[in-house]
Amino acid sequence: MRISILHIILFAIFITGTSTLFAQDIHFSQFNQAPARLNPALTGAFKGSYRIAGIYRSQWGSVSVPYSTVAFSGDAHNFLKKKGLGVGVDFFFDQAGDGNLGTLNFNASGSYQIRVNTNSHLTGGLQLGFSQRQIDQSNLVFGNQAGAGGSLESFNPNSSYMNASAGLAWQTKFASRKNLEVGIAFHNLTQPDINFYDNEEYRLDMRISFHAKYQFKVAEKVDLIPSVLYMNQGPHQQLTPGISGKYILDNRSHNYRAVYLGLWTRAGDAGFVSMGMDWNTLNVGLSYDFTYSDFTVASRYRGGFELSFIYIFKESLPERKFFKTCPDYL
Repeated sequence: MRISILHIILFAIFITGTSTLFAQDIHFSQFNQAPARLNPALTGAFKGSYRIAGIYRSQWGSVSVPYSTVAFSGDAHNFLKKKGLGVGVDFFFDQAGDGNLGTLNFNASGSYQIRVNTNSHLTGGLQLGFSQRQIDQSNLVFGNQAGAGGSLESFNPNSSYMNASAGLAWQTKFASRKNLEVGIAFHNLTQPDINFYDNEEYRLDMRISFHAKYQFKVAEKVDLIPSVLYMNQGPHQQLTPGISGKYILDNRSHNYRAVYLGLWTRAGDAGFVSMGMDWNTLNVGLSYDFTYSDFTVASRYRGGFELSFIYIFKESLPERKFFKTCPDYL
């Protein structure tokens, strides 16, 4: 097997480590399975007409109340037959901790793709969102409470805010089964106030995300797909490199089958394994995290699992035309 200089450079980038802290926004281990949440520029970036996707994540089952997140999205390619226009919507609900801190988020996104040359595209995307947060304070005790009868005059258990994100993505195809995707996204552009106290302000830091994914053929039925995600949000940063192997079971267009197996890490926090399968235009994925950070005292090395799916609706077949038989010969 011949390995090009590009392969070596990309792999070196993917395995580079850095210290990791938990960011303020939610994150998924299978970040490639939530394209519009990863980067608004990936809205509509697929081959087909429509795409739906979903992820469920449950983590830290050893703590008193496990954290759980569910996300769904739907987007369209060449919306209203406008070439290069992508449109989509997505939402997630996250519930965490003894206070049942809940976050409900809705987003609408749009993108426009410019064809640079025969095999390369540059896409820009914009996303606007609304979030609602609430907390059950009945199970919590705050520092400014004077015993059981204390009051929280400025505490508001509900808050809401608007937000915006933007991004760019570059996609190029070098050959069959040899593709590169690179993108950068800027989240929380409005830096909204998310504090539950009315007389105080706590701004959500802007988050910058860089992601890259490279797929290349190494054997007749085997591809390798190294991928990386780096995020920086205020004082926090997270690096998630990894690699998946893809084995093609059936390469026929209407009977396509392939399986995936991957190994990943969030540097300084956790490692995880992933597996998945393509069944025609349906992709399903499963991953499990193993925490190795200082939080293992509480997590007991148990991280979380994710279940994901992506389904793409292909272009409709041409409408069949019916012709009347001429009766002249009867």
